[in-house]
Amino acid sequence: MFSLSALVSFTARTSPQCISRDTESPMDPADLIEMAEDGDPTAQFNLGVMYTEGIGVPKDAVRAVEWYRRAAEQGCGMAQTNLAGMYENGQGVETDLAAAFEWTLKAAKQGLAQAQHNLASMYGRGQGVPKDEAIALKWITKAAKQGHADSQRILGELSPDPGLSLRWFLKAATQGHVEAQSQVGHMYETGMGTEVDGILAEKWYTKAALQGNADAQDQLATLYLRGTSIPINAQKAVYWHLKAARQGVARSRYHLGVLYTKGLGVERDPAQALHWYLQAAELEHSWAQYNLGVIHHQGDDVPKDLIKSFDWFMKSARNQCPHGQHKLGVIYSEDEFFPKNLVEAFAWISLAEQNHYEDDKRQESIKARESLEKQLTPEQLIEARARSEELAVELALAPKADES
Repeated sequence: MFSLSALVSFTARTSPQCISRDTESPMDPADLIEMAEDGDPTAQFNLGVMYTEGIGVPKDAVRAVEWYRRAAEQGCGMAQTNLAGMYENGQGVETDLAAAFEWTLKAAKQGLAQAQHNLASMYGRGQGVPKDEAIALKWITKAAKQGHADSQRILGELSPDPGLSLRWFLKAATQGHVEAQSQVGHMYETGMGTEVDGILAEKWYTKAALQGNADAQDQLATLYLRGTSIPINAQKAVYWHLKAARQGVARSRYHLGVLYTKGLGVERDPAQALHWYLQAAELEHSWAQYNLGVIHHQGDDVPKDLIKSFDWFMKSARNQCPHGQHKLGVIYSEDEFFPKNLVEAFAWISLAEQNHYEDDKRQESIKARESLEKQLTPEQLIEARARSEELAVELALAPKADES
C-alpha cells in the first residue's frame, strides 16, 4: 500500500509562477540586483534561483537563501517554497525542519500547488510538525484539484475505490506523469476500476515506456507475450524486454532467457538465453535460477554439471520457486549422485506442495510427500515436519525479487 509518508518533498527549482524572464537568456545580474535591492520580490526570487542553479552567477547557497528570504517576507509564494526547501536540506542555512514547515504553510495557504503537495508530505512524515495523515490528505487533495500531477498520482494510489483511482491516475497521466501512465496501463490490462481493454493498456504502457519507464517497458512486453487482450507479438516483446532488462528489471531478463531458449521473436540462441538467465539470477529471480539448474542438469547446451545444477536448484528453492523446491526434494530422496536425506526431501517437497499454483504440479508434490511419509520413521517424520515449518518461516522473511 502507498503511504502519505512516502510523498516527495522539496525541490528548489524554477517555476513559471515566479520567473519573469527566460532562464536561457537571463537578465544581466547587475540589473537584477539593482531591481532586487529596490525591493522587487520577483527580482529577488529570480536572484535566489540564479544563485541556487548557477545561472549567470556562481552557485552560492548562502546568497540564494538571502534573496529567497527577502522575497518570501514580501509574500512571494515560490520564494517561500524554495526557502523551505533550503531549510529542509540544510543548503546555505542550518537545517531547521520547523522553519521549513512554517514557510511551506505560508506558501500553501496562498494556493501554490507545489507547496500544498510538500505540506502534505510533511504532515504525512511528521517532519517539522506532528504526523497527521488526515491533514496530509486534505492538502494533497487541494494540490491534486489544482492539477498537480504527482498529487493526482498519489491520490490514485491512496483511493480504496478502483474507479476513483483510475480517474486520478488518468488526470496525472494526461499531463505526462510517467508512473501514472504505467498505472493506467495496468488498470486497463487487469480491469481494475474499468473493463479490460488491451488496446488502451497498450496505449498507456507505450506512453510510459517511451519515456524510459522500466516497469512500463516490462509490462508492455509481457502484455505482448500473454496475448489475452491483444494479439501476441513476440518481436515487440523482445524489443521492450531488452529495454527493461538493460535497466535492471529481473523479470524482463528472465523472459529474454525464455525467448532466446524457445526462439520466440528472435533466433534461438542458447548462449544469449544463458546470459539473460544469469543476469536475472543475479537479481534473485527464482525461475531464472530454476532454469539454470535444469540447463546444467540436462547438459544440452552447456556441459552437464550436477554440482552447479544443485546449487541453482537450491537458490531457486530458497527464493520460493515451487518447481525448485520439488526438484530439490527429489534430489535429496532419489538422486544417486548426492547423499540421501529423506528429512530434507520431505521438508522441501512439503514447501513445494504449499507454493504450487498449478494443480497438476501440486498433486505431484502431494504424491511425493505421501511416498516419503511411508519411508520415514515416526521420529524422522516429526523432525521432517518441524524442518519444513522452520524453512517456511526462514524463507518468508528473506528478500525476494519482483517476479509478478
